[in-house]
Amino acid sequence: MAGVTAGAGGGTAHAMPAELLQFRSPSGNIVCQFTTAIGGGDSVVCDIANYTYTPPPRPDWCTGGSWGSHIALNEGSAPAFGCGSVSVAADGLPTLYFNHSTTVGNLTCLSMPEGITCTDATTGHKFRIARESYELG
Repeated sequence: MAGVTAGAGGGTAHAMPAELLQFRSPSGNIVCQFTTAIGGGDSVVCDIANYTYTPPPRPDWCTGGSWGSHIALNEGSAPAFGCGSVSVAADGLPTLYFNHSTTVGNLTCLSMPEGITCTDATTGHKFRIARESYELG
């Protein structure tokens, strides 16, 4: 079941749909989507168009596609960079405004000025992605 909640912090109130399976950051630089992971369970993937951070080295298995702009979190697993991109254009997607979150199953993504943070409630694994930096945990 998906839901969207407003977080603390004030600001302009925005009407949010009951669920956001795909969304963009307020700047439109980050696009995320919830999917079903291979083998079952929920997954969230985020792709960033422009970034200044240095991604980890490209692994040998990533022979094609982009590297460094795509992070995935599969329910029950640690987050990781992926090879390729989400391939979802930001135009027309609903915006996940700052201080708002959206949840699908045990995965929640929160939009803050510091970036998008997605967390797995079952394991505590998470990632944060922003133009200047990323965090995997």
